[in-house]
Amino acid sequence: MKYWLNDHKRSLVVIGIIYIAIICLLTIKLPYEVYLPGGITPVDQVIEVEHEQNPSGEFYTSYVRVYTEPSIFQYLLAEKLNYTEIEELTGTYSKLTNEERTNYMSLEKEQSIYHSIILAYTEAEHSLTYNENGVIITYIGDGYEAFNQIKIGDIITAINGNKITNLKTFDTVSKNINFYDQVDLTILRNKESIQVSLEKVDRSMIGMIADESTNGGIIVSHVYEEFAAKNDLIRGDHIIAVNDQPISSLGDFKKYISDIPYKQDIQITLIRDGIEITVTTHKSYRDELSTYGLHGYTKYETMQGSPKFTISKKGYGGSGGLMQTLAVYNEITTKDITHGLKIAGTGTIGLDGTVGRIGGIEQKVVGAIKQEVDIFFAPNTLVVSNGGIYNLYERANQINNELDSDMIVVPVATIEEAIDYLHNYEGDGNYEKL
Repeated sequence: MKYWLNDHKRSLVVIGIIYIAIICLLTIKLPYEVYLPGGITPVDQVIEVEHEQNPSGEFYTSYVRVYTEPSIFQYLLAEKLNYTEIEELTGTYSKLTNEERTNYMSLEKEQSIYHSIILAYTEAEHSLTYNENGVIITYIGDGYEAFNQIKIGDIITAINGNKITNLKTFDTVSKNINFYDQVDLTILRNKESIQVSLEKVDRSMIGMIADESTNGGIIVSHVYEEFAAKNDLIRGDHIIAVNDQPISSLGDFKKYISDIPYKQDIQITLIRDGIEITVTTHKSYRDELSTYGLHGYTKYETMQGSPKFTISKKGYGGSGGLMQTLAVYNEITTKDITHGLKIAGTGTIGLDGTVGRIGGIEQKVVGAIKQEVDIFFAPNTLVVSNGGIYNLYERANQINNELDSDMIVVPVATIEEAIDYLHNYEGDGNYEKL
């Protein structure tokens, strides 16, 4: 045996190295998420309405297959596959445990269901009752005091002793609190009431995305709806100065803006349609909850409607909101707007009917095509992904054309646009492929 080992020492070393390399490839996890083409799920598996109508077609939500923290082998394999997206895990999400991520995605799905039902019953003018019992937290910003004190799933029931029933009452109470004051929050966690003290922080901003211009200054590529600047800046504006200070780069812009207090007037000099103009705007923030580094929704309970419905909270994420709303709306109105078609799509839904941004648009389109979907609704809005900015509908339509599919891709910004399209559908594909 001794002589055999000596004779095969080099071979054994090589085999050992190969073995260790294989183990590393299969077990070492990387801080990324891999998005692969998925499929579609019938909405009635999530929300089932008691009705006498039997639609001739059906609504579906679209999903992607996601691998969080893939192994080195999975990562390398994903890089070689078509229509696969790889996103680096950053910020708060990268610090969550698998259980916390699952909880976060489950809460997003739950709230999308409630928003869909409320909006559908409102659009159809049917009765709906429910209780609002606080604000449930779905996200905590990294770097905020709340990160170590608040947990995903916590329900805020009071601020400084003032009862909180929903997001509106939270905003009303919080607006009377000054920045950098300590705030006492009453939290319901696992049915136990606890007290948490947080500082309200000024995280106001312009709320836009911009790129550096080769001619100096910066070019506005997107202004978020939630911020005050939405009324003053538009896509394509070429910003050249802030409060008479010349801007040559994004760094310059961020430097000048960071020193300007919340709500103080900001004079922005820009070129629009070849004409130099000056607009006045100010910094703002998304909502009061964000000043504590939090994101969440109104906590809905005991929701009942006529017609009756049952909810199965299966699935994850809020991107099914649009299609859930359309499906419920169709079930509780007299006209069947499915036209015997397979209708899928994606997009979050707000209580104001706005269709919001989602991830994995390419993978969802590929999955829908494989399932022979007839119509696919895509959010007509911009999204930032892997450092790039693109319109979700345009990207969806691009993939649809690349695969030479007969599926019709329809851009929507609101639930009303989707409903109107289906009401007016005549079977001729009134959104022709671009």
